[in-house]
Amino acid sequence: MTRSRYIWILAPILFACALGLSSGPVHAQAAKVRKNLFSHVMKSADVDAAFAKITDSWDVYTKTNHAVTFRIATKKTGAMNHAEADEYWFVRKGAAKVTLASQASHDVAAGDVVYVPRNMSYDIDPSARFEYVALRVFAPRPAGPATAAGRGAALPEPTSYFAGKADIDKTFATEPSSKALRFPGGASVNQIIYNGAIGPYESHETADQIYFVRYGSAKAIYDGRLMNPTVVAPGQIRGTGVLDGSDYTIAAGDIVFIPRNEVHFVDPGTGRIGYLLVGMPTSQSGFTPPSQTSGGRGRGAQ
Repeated sequence: MTRSRYIWILAPILFACALGLSSGPVHAQAAKVRKNLFSHVMKSADVDAAFAKITDSWDVYTKTNHAVTFRIATKKTGAMNHAEADEYWFVRKGAAKVTLASQASHDVAAGDVVYVPRNMSYDIDPSARFEYVALRVFAPRPAGPATAAGRGAALPEPTSYFAGKADIDKTFATEPSSKALRFPGGASVNQIIYNGAIGPYESHETADQIYFVRYGSAKAIYDGRLMNPTVVAPGQIRGTGVLDGSDYTIAAGDIVFIPRNEVHFVDPGTGRIGYLLVGMPTSQSGFTPPSQTSGGRGRGAQ
């Protein structure tokens, strides 16, 4: 091969390398360095903007154990059901009459939560554009009734698949501590409350989590590494702080995604934060339960 042909072959490669060397550092210095490649918080304004572009539904993301879908209903849907997943609906905007199986229709509006077990038929009859976030949990729920915390006594079985905004708002505004929002068949959504106190520094080995922030605001840290990690329960690890985490501010209307093994921490300062939390199991923990003398920071599983 002649020298001139070498030059023609190498010239484009050298030119591309020169561009990369000259422009790469400039962009890196101009932009803030991100500590992670996944944004855990979808701000309320971004949620609204996404819904504004949807005419039917949009899968925000899908994993093997769960999915998050934004859905729109503008007319009566007719009978539908989902055999592959239990669904939790978090109503964003609008109002509708929702009928589950052969039950009487129920008026549902923004701020309400609806639980639809897999294989249960449903019908949505909206009065106008009806927007809701469907959390679709593929992993089957453990069988068995719910029990009272710390007592082991079975709680009365709930009869309603609907939770109203007024009751949820009252819980977040007045209750001194976290409380479960319970549905038939042992399904539940945790109503997490921190009032002038921080949450634990922790991660979960066996569950993904999602938050729907409903009350107040807080500083939050996601990702990073736990300082002085301690196993406090199978799959639950807590520490005394976080190294190299990413800082966020979360507020009412935001949605927060916490993949398993991701460190998370919430601090409302002197204020109050309230959010709905659902955990989606992914696998069994490889850790054994701690002894009764094991430590760990925090005031309850988050």
